[in-house]
Amino acid sequence: MKKIFSVTVFLVSSFATWPVAVEGKDCAAITDPEECVKHTEVPFVAACEWCSVDTQCHGIDSIYAPCPEKCCASESHVSTCHTSKPSDIPGKCTWTVNNNTAYSESLSIRMARAAGATYCSEEAVMSWSCKHCAELSDISPQAFVTDADNFLQGFVGLEGTGSETRVVVAFRGTVESSIKNWAENLDVWSTNPYKEFPDVYVHGGFYNSYQHALRAQIHAALDNISVDVPVIVTGHSLGGAIATVCAFDLAQTRKVAAVYTYGQPRVGNFDFAHKYKELVPNHFRVTHNQDLVPHIPLLKMGRETASATYRRLLSEEEWAGFYHTPMEVYYPDDSLSHHECDSTGEDATCSNSCGPFDCTSVSDHLLYVGVALGSTEC
Repeated sequence: MKKIFSVTVFLVSSFATWPVAVEGKDCAAITDPEECVKHTEVPFVAACEWCSVDTQCHGIDSIYAPCPEKCCASESHVSTCHTSKPSDIPGKCTWTVNNNTAYSESLSIRMARAAGATYCSEEAVMSWSCKHCAELSDISPQAFVTDADNFLQGFVGLEGTGSETRVVVAFRGTVESSIKNWAENLDVWSTNPYKEFPDVYVHGGFYNSYQHALRAQIHAALDNISVDVPVIVTGHSLGGAIATVCAFDLAQTRKVAAVYTYGQPRVGNFDFAHKYKELVPNHFRVTHNQDLVPHIPLLKMGRETASATYRRLLSEEEWAGFYHTPMEVYYPDDSLSHHECDSTGEDATCSNSCGPFDCTSVSDHLLYVGVALGSTEC
């Protein structure tokens, strides 16, 4: 089922629709799981949920430190936890980062340049004559992929030689003149297109953008390349979201060696993030200081933050919510000093240390690992 509402609707209505225990400040002080799930802040109404990911007590739908959906226990009737007993949840939400390779800053810089090249014209990319191309002399473009209807483009290339050869698939992000407008007015709706994964929901716009024209062109280009050649997928901004959807698709038939994205928005729900990590263990989601884009759609947006109108239209189970995939690599300033974040995908000490209404920087969005990104860099 499709679910849709606008960010602008959220800004007007969200604060009126949270449960009574939205702050959950008392919950945070509780260390015993059984006490947590029974705690009340108003008579006879449970206010807390025990989270298995961080083994802490959270206020239900806390705006300070939300617990990932489903990985929790609560006796509250408004909680979306699957169980009321903490003893029932061990093992259900194990989130182990099984990265086969460590984060490589040198490779990250290369992939940022590859993502930067996608902002340039087809002629510049296919002749490999763009500004970023000059720094990546060993990449040979094989196909330029485009979706004119949705203003999307990218390329498929080969990097290296012999046994070191790998495919690079790169996607362009939103043009810099419209980033803030796009972020503020992003329509948020989710879809569950994967029949084999019925609980997996992804952003409908991102998914459809990939499916509309790009997927067929990418697969056509890959048909000419041996399946034994590993693939690296990269993208910046909206291109990072498309790269994530693409990697999830390719990982079911090919070896996706790594994914490097820069300033990407949230792509799917918690179940998507969990399944994605199983299929694509080496995704490095790079974030930079106060970049505004990694904060949209808002965490778990589409359920707790939905307006009262939409709450009446759909059941609680039908709201998918949005959640970042690990592994986040956070750059707190313009230097190359970085922090590899925890395995949850929503580390409060990384990009999430800055709230979505405070992190509004477009300039931080256009600079990643020292690489300037956007059409002005062509």
